[in-house]
Amino acid sequence: MSETPPVVTVEPFLVAHVNQEDPKIHRVRGPLKSVNQNNSSYQVILCPYHRLTGDFGTLTVFTNQDTTLKSMG
Repeated sequence: MSETPPVVTVEPFLVAHVNQEDPKIHRVRGPLKSVNQNNSSYQVILCPYHRLTGDFGTLTVFTNQDTTLKSMG
């Protein structure tokens, strides 16, 4: 409290939305691990945009008729 006005820095932080029905664009990066046509899903091995190495697990993406995919090749 030596500064006037006092300064508080907090990290990390979380931003959340209450309404789950709000449409959001999600970006996922990584190689395709598997496809399940019967379940309308696929798995991606996660590779964050800001990191080139590390084990970040996999993500299962469920699709429907409104799903759009774009290759960033």
